[in-house]
Amino acid sequence: MVNHEDETRARKLRGLLGRLKQGKNVQNRDLQTWLGAVGYKRYVAAWAAQLDLRDVLDNKPDAIVEYEARLKRANFTFNRAERYSQKGNHTAAKKLFGAADIEYEQLLERLQEIIAADPSLNMWFDRGTSWTWDGENNIEPELVPQVVTSKGQFNRTPNGGLKMGKMDKRAVKIDVIKHELARLECGDLTSELLAKRRAGIRNVHPERDSD
Repeated sequence: MVNHEDETRARKLRGLLGRLKQGKNVQNRDLQTWLGAVGYKRYVAAWAAQLDLRDVLDNKPDAIVEYEARLKRANFTFNRAERYSQKGNHTAAKKLFGAADIEYEQLLERLQEIIAADPSLNMWFDRGTSWTWDGENNIEPELVPQVVTSKGQFNRTPNGGLKMGKMDKRAVKIDVIKHELARLECGDLTSELLAKRRAGIRNVHPERDSD
């Protein structure tokens, strides 16, 4: 049997979802009305988690700040070397490339110390932080681990990394509405299957209808 209340809620939620996907705003009171108590509680918790994540991202540990400063210095040296090389001053370029190699090597050594002291800091990097001479990370600008908040060209999209979890309020609303729609649709499917199962039982045992 169709639950008309859930059917109405699902229709309203699809409308809200469409508005959000078009870039339009959806008021919290509308969410509260059509998500229901449990769904709206999920939205409030999800947005609170986003605020906590923003607080974490805005307050980097000292070790991460230090790493970024060292990486910036090494990148500066490397870029100077490239400029000299492009201008044909190969002697100066060679000297600076050598200096950059040393700075990147020291940076990676320092990274090992940082992670050994606090393994949880791995979440701040866009890739694995282990370093061996034949490994993926090496003393090249594009091969050095980047902090996930970096806007540099070598920052890889982290797979489930810290920054990947950051969502704006519209995205949170979309995610919660989709979750609630899936729950409602799953509930309808379950009810339909149960109805079919009961009908099948009655067909197999017709005498039960006369009880």
